[in-house]
Amino acid sequence: DARFNLTTSVGAGVETADAETGTHTVCDVAGNCADAGPVGPFRVDRRPPAISISTPADGAVLQRGAVVTPVYACVDGGSGTAACSGPTGPLDTTAVGYHELTVTATDAVGNRSSSTSGYWVRYPWGGFVTPPLAHANAGRAIPVEFSLGGRVGPAAVAAGFPRTSPVTCGSSTVPAGDQAADAIGGGVRYDATSGRFSLVWKTDGSWAGTCQALVVKLDDGSTH
Repeated sequence: DARFNLTTSVGAGVETADAETGTHTVCDVAGNCADAGPVGPFRVDRRPPAISISTPADGAVLQRGAVVTPVYACVDGGSGTAACSGPTGPLDTTAVGYHELTVTATDAVGNRSSSTSGYWVRYPWGGFVTPPLAHANAGRAIPVEFSLGGRVGPAAVAAGFPRTSPVTCGSSTVPAGDQAADAIGGGVRYDATSGRFSLVWKTDGSWAGTCQALVVKLDDGSTH
């Protein structure tokens, strides 16, 4: 038995500095036998690098136009990190909506990993210019204004909004799936000079004794 292989048995995702091979028994024609092995210790790395992304945190909300530099690190305790790649400049905060940052890492023996952190870019909500109403006569037309922190254009308001939603009196929670048809007179108007949106909320006489919320959804994914 002149040729044979001795191998280690390190599982995937494991890195160790004291791996040893198995053994193999060899015998001569007279029946004298001896064990070859184990051989070691060996450093074996089958674990990809660990990646941590601290900025942006997964699910973070950033204001449009904010200057945010990504912060991440790649660590490998086995053969060492050979490459750690991801965005090096400020994050893209020019386009509102959902974005993802992905970092990839490779160690010195080719194990590879990647990690992704998602973040939202949203308008700096300026709030409703008209103070919130605690009470109003049912059937009254209520003028409302709001701004998004700058000149963004009328397309910032999602199609089909604003809407009216019945709410439990005393609660600030608006049921997402219980929104009634539009009750907006003349639609939403946008003033490019001031950057403000305006509308007339036409309340209904049948709302007497109930609580209602004006719901505005934007194309950045936020609801107010």
